[in-house]
Amino acid sequence: MSIACCPSPLRDPGVYEECACGKCQRGRLRVIKTPQYFHPPGASTVAVQLLSVRCDYCGFATAYPSQHKENELRRAARKSAYGGQMLGEEILAFRHKWGLSARDAGSLFGEGLHAFEAFEKETAYPDMLTNKLIRLAMHSPPVLRQLADREGVRIPLWEREMRSGLAAH
Repeated sequence: MSIACCPSPLRDPGVYEECACGKCQRGRLRVIKTPQYFHPPGASTVAVQLLSVRCDYCGFATAYPSQHKENELRRAARKSAYGGQMLGEEILAFRHKWGLSARDAGSLFGEGLHAFEAFEKETAYPDMLTNKLIRLAMHSPPVLRQLADREGVRIPLWEREMRSGLAAH
């Protein structure tokens, strides 16, 4: 029984023909949509319908690469509803770009480890002042450097980013 599945060329991207479940080999994988809810401050709740597949026999669930890609696009599209608030993915990408731990990022911006992790997962949101400070550090590496020096935080990827020219002066 084949478990390889390909998108149907006759359907929308991310929609798959029914495939055999690779886990139990008895069920069929069916496309499902699961809402993910976000609650940015000062805005209405934002619902994003995420795509995946679930076995109708054993319940195994996964997302195909094209569904993952589509889900990223769907999550990114919610930005228009956020006003000036950053997406959790933007905060996480900023931290990873510079090689910062969540603890160090929290120290830089006057927040704790748990608060910064919550910002990235969007279970909490930075207040507007913290939001502005993070955004300023994102767009101005010298501000990031000054915050790090002041807090005694090492920026692991500082030299690499400065040499590569990815970070504008």
